[in-house]
Amino acid sequence: MLAGIHLSQIPPLGDELHFFHEETVTSATAYPHADGEEFLRLATALSVQPVVTTYPFEAADHALEDLRQGSVNGVAVLQMQ
Repeated sequence: MLAGIHLSQIPPLGDELHFFHEETVTSATAYPHADGEEFLRLATALSVQPVVTTYPFEAADHALEDLRQGSVNGVAVLQMQ
């Protein structure tokens, strides 16, 4: 009990159900603004084209399954209508 509030147990997370066993870890780092500008200039000069697979928001479960199976090439994006 905490301050008169009864708390229930939080169920444990199951590995298979709640995690996707990612093979890579990607971190976001704060780089100086000039670095971002240089990156965008280089990407434009080299004609870098992103690979994007879009899913309607209602198909989020399908997108997660595709990610889990490794069948998404590039990034997966949920579209909000």
